[in-house]
Amino acid sequence: MIKNNLENSVAVQIPKRKLIACRLYLGRGRNSNITYWNGINFLTIGFTFRVPRIKTEKYFDRKRGKTNSGRVNNSGISR
Repeated sequence: MIKNNLENSVAVQIPKRKLIACRLYLGRGRNSNITYWNGINFLTIGFTFRVPRIKTEKYFDRKRGKTNSGRVNNSGISR
């Protein structure tokens, strides 16, 4: 049996200066746990009255909250 390494890993927030534009990141956000970093904000799928839409979330800040980026999603989609 192959054990998933993500099960026992601890997510550490990636500093904003180390985020790479045009990549997907796993983390904790208000709308989704996977986000796309465009170099300024995170883009994520959220729902408004059950209708999906793209939402913008800023980088995590202790005062405002928002998305807390954890680790890079190395799927083929992110490159």
